[in-house]
Parts: sequence; structure tokens; C-alpha cells
Amino acid sequence: MNIRKDDVVVVLSGKDKGKKAQITRVLPRSEKVVMEDINVYIKHVRKYGTQAGQKMKLARPLSTAKIAILNEKGEPDRIAYQFTASGEKQRIFRKTGTIISENSVAAGKSAKTVAPKAKDKSSAIKTDAAAQTAAKPAKAQAPAKPRPRKKSNV
Repeated sequence: MNIRKDDVVVVLSGKDKGKKAQITRVLPRSEKVVMEDINVYIKHVRKYGTQAGQKMKLARPLSTAKIAILNEKGEPDRIAYQFTASGEKQRIFRKTGTIISENSVAAGKSAKTVAPKAKDKSSAIKTDAAAQTAAKPAKAQAPAKPRPRKKSNV
């Protein structure tokens, strides 16, 4: 997928057409992205116990076909790849041919330091499930009884 987290893009179609935003999350399997204040919907949450009901604003994923990255001039552009002399792969803008720096955002913002991830989500879900099952007392099961045989009508 060409689009990466922290790229600045413009929405090409839909209810937010023409809006510019920064990508906060990339979903490569479904080829969708989540952006700040784009494709926002309201989810009504029912009250639960003493907690009052509320309206939550959720940013839903948007297809990568509906967005275009902005180059340094602020124009919608496409991404191409180029190999350096040392054999490294670089992203470049098709219109201008300039290199998209890996350390900075396309709009020229300062680079962010990335902290290493502790765990992936699937292992976190497994550990949560294991903790929940460990917290529950185990039920005593009776020994298995032999099945009764079928009576034949002969």
C-alpha cells in the first residue's frame, strides 16, 4: 500500500470531499485508512448501570481509492517508487519527482519519534481472555457416563 501513517491527504469523493487531513491509522488488508475528523459518524450508546447514555463520534475507515496524497505544493498527487544506488526503495511524487522523506510528513511537519510496540493486538486479546478465564472459578465436572445402547426392533 502506498499510503502510510502521518501522510497528509485530500478526500476526492464522498461527504467530506475536498477536506485535507492527516492519516492516523492504516488498514492494509481492507485497503482503508482512518483520518482525523473525516468520515465521522455518531454512535448512540445506551445507558449502562449508573453510566448515562451518550453520543460518541467515531471516525470510520475510508477507502484509499477516495483519497490522494498532497505533495509539497499542496496539490493532489500519486506515489511512485524509485531505487537508490545502494538498492533502497524510496517513495517519490509522480508530478514533481521529489522524494517523500521517511522521517517527515509530506506537508513539511517535523518528524515524530516512533516508540517500539509492546505487543500485537492478537496476543493482547489472548492474554485478556486468559485472565478472564483464570478469574472465574472452575466448575467441577462429573465423570463421563457411558451412553445407553440403542434397542433394536428385531
